[in-house]
Amino acid sequence: MFLRISILFVTCLTTGLVHAQHDLDRLLPATTAAAFKINHAGQIVDDILAHPLVQAAEEAGAYKDALPEQQAAQLNAIKAQIKASIGVEWNQAIAQLTSKGIVLAYDPPTNGVSLIIQGEEETLTKVFDILYKTIEPIVALGGKSINKGLYRDTITGYQIDDLRFALYEGTFVMTNSRDLGRFTLDALLGEPPTNTLADNPTFQQATESTKPNDYSVWFWADSKLAAQTGGGDQLDESMKQNMLAELLFGGITNQLKHSQYTTATLDFNKEQLRFAFRTAHDQAWIPERRHYYFGADGKGEAPPLLQPKGTISSISMYRDLAPWYLLGPELYTPEVNERIAQADSQLSTFLGGKDFGEDILGALEPGFQIVVADTEFDEGAPVPDLKIPAFAMVANLRDPEVIKPELRRQFINFVGFLNLVSGMEGGKQLDIDIQSKDDNVILTTAFLKPQPNQPVSIEYNFTPTLIMTDELFILASTKALASNLQDPKVAKGSKANRSTINSQFQLYGAALKHILEKNKEFLITQNMLDKGSTREQATDEVTLILQATEILKMLEIKLEHTDSELTFTFDMSFKVE
Repeated sequence: MFLRISILFVTCLTTGLVHAQHDLDRLLPATTAAAFKINHAGQIVDDILAHPLVQAAEEAGAYKDALPEQQAAQLNAIKAQIKASIGVEWNQAIAQLTSKGIVLAYDPPTNGVSLIIQGEEETLTKVFDILYKTIEPIVALGGKSINKGLYRDTITGYQIDDLRFALYEGTFVMTNSRDLGRFTLDALLGEPPTNTLADNPTFQQATESTKPNDYSVWFWADSKLAAQTGGGDQLDESMKQNMLAELLFGGITNQLKHSQYTTATLDFNKEQLRFAFRTAHDQAWIPERRHYYFGADGKGEAPPLLQPKGTISSISMYRDLAPWYLLGPELYTPEVNERIAQADSQLSTFLGGKDFGEDILGALEPGFQIVVADTEFDEGAPVPDLKIPAFAMVANLRDPEVIKPELRRQFINFVGFLNLVSGMEGGKQLDIDIQSKDDNVILTTAFLKPQPNQPVSIEYNFTPTLIMTDELFILASTKALASNLQDPKVAKGSKANRSTINSQFQLYGAALKHILEKNKEFLITQNMLDKGSTREQATDEVTLILQATEILKMLEIKLEHTDSELTFTFDMSFKVE
């Protein structure tokens, strides 16, 4: 019952998002461990409803699938009542209902959850009356009643089982805790509060860089809450079980363990959706086994992003790959280390006795870049029906004069191994070309051209190429991309103010749409095979995907830090006509 009534209140009083001007930190006790706040509800709802992605989803029938017909009818009936009472549409009513905000908070000592909504008093009173008349018969059907009482001879309070709620001068309060509710009501009645959230030093530290009123949505949590639930240990264990997860996020876990707080913010409008997660950061918290992630001095910086012609996505990270691989006993579970040992044995045989971690990964300086770009085909070259984007990895060499001959031999051996395996299976053979120019080593390969009237298979997307200069190591799936990456102009600097960028990823919607359009016929056929769709259904679904990529301007994910704070951001920008 508590859950059903809570959902009904939250859905109808907010039906979207929120803004709170009444000081959050004065309405809650100092023992509060988590608080959630949303600002500018009316504008956010308007932006969401008008956003091209939402309109496309609505046209595709996503709303009908997400909300059962009976619940949709109940919600529409309540919206109609609200319009009849207030005289405005429901989205305008939201702006009035939440003009001064909503806060959702958790207080561990009372195990209480509190919802506080502040808006225009007249509008809130009318909507409250509608909701009260709506839930009263629902409660009666359950064999219960709504109990009423007067708090301090001023505020009428209501109770259904453990659920308590009240409305006072434009502020609606709902909670499952008597003591937590009384604290807020006392503050509303003007009683000078003591030991409020404003007095909490952890809250003070967190709000130095993220003010609750500055974002569309704001969240804060005391890290003790995660410690009590075992969240930190679970996160650390997930890193030990997955090498890729450790590579991407391992360094963050130590900061979360030591930090006293975490905050999250969300900003949304027609042109942008930006999510940011912040926690405290201190170089002293970085153990030696994770120096590969931030550097021994804690200031390891990702190389500039690469943006050659036709870039679809680009990633740059500061990581020292050799210790990430070699420190298995300290970083991973016994099961993962066993798999590493098996891989080492196989790779050592293939590499002529060389150690993959020490000799190959150890040859690279910390920091690497990966780029994906549209495929370019030379004039007269065979063009396959399915066009796979080109991709490459770029890093700096530690000791070029020593390592270049060794890597050259290993690449030639690798091509020979591929030809051997392919020949045994009746497959195509790679031809290799070796060039040396100004101390640069260029090794390119290509499959022999198919005979006339033979189909052009997927392999012709690839011309594996290795280029080594005095500084760079470039391993690419195509010769064209490898050649483009030699140009220093493809590196894009993006130094953040006072911050060190540890990792950065960018995805470009227009370039993604272009490569998908090249393969549209293949995607339609594959959809028909996988889902049993008609051609018309498959075409509509693929077209919807293309429309979504056309709306996306850029997706950027970034991890950066100052000397005192670590920030993870997820940023999507959209094309708006």
